[in-house]
Amino acid sequence: MAVPTDVRVEAISQNDTLLNWVSGGGGNTEIYRSTNGSTYASVGGVGNGVVTFTDDFLTGGTKYWYKLTEDAGATFSAVVTVWTHICITAAAEGGALVLPRAGESVSQDDFNFAMERLESMNETNIGRSPCNLCISDGRITLDC
Repeated sequence: MAVPTDVRVEAISQNDTLLNWVSGGGGNTEIYRSTNGSTYASVGGVGNGVVTFTDDFLTGGTKYWYKLTEDAGATFSAVVTVWTHICITAAAEGGALVLPRAGESVSQDDFNFAMERLESMNETNIGRSPCNLCISDGRITLDC
């Protein structure tokens, strides 16, 4: 039986994941998701030859397990896992962090203070933009 291989999943926001895989040539692909690693439910499917799927309306800061099938559940791909992003609201961290804008002069102390605040937050709003800034594993992710 042909099964999807090289299944990859990544969190692309607090509420969305993106799955990619190599088709096993078995036809339509059905995607199964679990929140405990043992009980799975179908969350959708894609047609023959489609090798990406966006799973949305998820809960932030949650671990999800995925497995795929191309033969109505007779065989499954390897299981992959992902944690969705989690961001603490700016209000919980004392308000938005205002970073210097292009052309503004900034002292070394001001810059260091801003970076220390940035490193201590899991999320904040940048200025007045609707984007969230999530810091995870040394990476900064804008969730717009």
